[in-house]
Amino acid sequence: MTLRPFAIYILGAGFSKPAGLPLATELWREVYRRAAPLTGSMAQFREDLEDFIELDIEYHLTLRGSYTWSEDGNEAQVVAKTLIGQVIAERMPSKKAIPQLYLNFVRKLQPGDKILTFNYDVLHWNTR
Repeated sequence: MTLRPFAIYILGAGFSKPAGLPLATELWREVYRRAAPLTGSMAQFREDLEDFIELDIEYHLTLRGSYTWSEDGNEAQVVAKTLIGQVIAERMPSKKAIPQLYLNFVRKLQPGDKILTFNYDVLHWNTR
């Protein structure tokens, strides 16, 4: 039995841009815009937004201990993840609207090829 060499594709945020999904700076602007009208304890999110990356690193390194609000992180992290999910879901093209660029990419994949992505979106799964 001869093993066929396989390709490994590493996809970053730029891969999803032609489909209309936001890059990080656009995503954060939209998250902040959506957070602006929040009231009550969620209003604190606006102040925590600038610290989100630091908070997220601390959470994943378990540095915050009792400051962690839930297993999903503190309140700011949960709000940020929720808003990010909303933006991604709204901008994700339907299966019928996926640009030809992605369909061409998928057609070139061979059995055994691997795709590693750092993206939040699931665009690469919708093309199958």
